[in-house]
Amino acid sequence: MPNTEVRQSVLGGRKMTEEELAEYLRGICYGTVSYVDDEGWPQMRPMNFSYLDGKFYFHANKAKGEKLRGLTEGTRVCLSFYTPSDQVGKEYLCRHQSVLVYGCLRRLDGEGEENKEEILRSMTALCQAAGTPYKAEPERLGKAWRTISVFRVDPEAVVGKWVHFGSLPR
Repeated sequence: MPNTEVRQSVLGGRKMTEEELAEYLRGICYGTVSYVDDEGWPQMRPMNFSYLDGKFYFHANKAKGEKLRGLTEGTRVCLSFYTPSDQVGKEYLCRHQSVLVYGCLRRLDGEGEENKEEILRSMTALCQAAGTPYKAEPERLGKAWRTISVFRVDPEAVVGKWVHFGSLPR
């Protein structure tokens, strides 16, 4: 298990409180998934995410998706989410949040339909969070069902950092 401790910084970095972390996770929609491929190389893919009931979801195209290479049932992954500061250069403030999620991957699609409800809920949340709610309409998701693979990450460790400090003017 990775070291999930957050160093307290004299410049203003600190671990997020449970409340801050919960609020941050409710608003995620973009991040990266990182894993080690079969040849031992680190891989990182940017993508859309949804967060439901304490679990993280993302999808890939079954036929053309390069994300599927190396993403198999049980793969250990690290998800990364980051909100950059909107104040740098204006008020000489550095303010950002970041969260790392460590967990194992579960592929939900397959031959049976036992996970269909969970897939539909996660894809609906993903489309709404990404600003494309029309894609979450049942008839559209029904068509996409055959072409996408949906993954769930069950977190084993989640750590968030909140940074706020003054930076020097140029």
